[in-house]
Amino acid sequence: MINNELLHYAKHLTLREYGDAFNKCWLSLKQCFRKTETLQSYGVDDEASIALVNKDYDKFKEILAEFRKYIDMDNRLLTSSVSQKRLRYVKKPLSNYLRSECYVYRVLSELGQEVKVSEDKNITKYDDMLIFDDQTIFFLIFNNDGEMQEVFQLERNFQTGHIIDEAICWFDENFNKSQSSEEYFELDKQIEEWVL
Repeated sequence: MINNELLHYAKHLTLREYGDAFNKCWLSLKQCFRKTETLQSYGVDDEASIALVNKDYDKFKEILAEFRKYIDMDNRLLTSSVSQKRLRYVKKPLSNYLRSECYVYRVLSELGQEVKVSEDKNITKYDDMLIFDDQTIFFLIFNNDGEMQEVFQLERNFQTGHIIDEAICWFDENFNKSQSSEEYFELDKQIEEWVL
């Protein structure tokens, strides 16, 4: 949840401005990328979960292969020393989105991203958040339908350093006590062999 102090120092971005700012941060990433995900599904056309629910495993495999190519291409833009960490809040029973996303997390893990999962409601403190090199934070605000509504960008300076440090400490503490996605999610072995 974004508090008044964050709102005071953060810059409000349009979704287009966010896309540009994200790309700039990604291309200049040198050390660490952290991300929290809190929604159980997002208001996007989610072909992967639809394919999985419909047991269209060929389509699901195709989607995962495209995703793998996209992430692999993105990762090639980074130096090999960049640490990538993702923290996912989960409620049970799992949504269809998360049932497909657990296979996505397996792909991300294979490509070097460390994905951890927690049922601890504390994970939702900042909603969805992205931290680039301990310098820039994006706070993503979604409506009840899971559609992105607002984005706030916070840059490190003498006034905001303590806010960014607090968010990083919060992330690291929760990340370290969370379970790896491989341990948490039980993948269907037949589907896993077919699509991964």
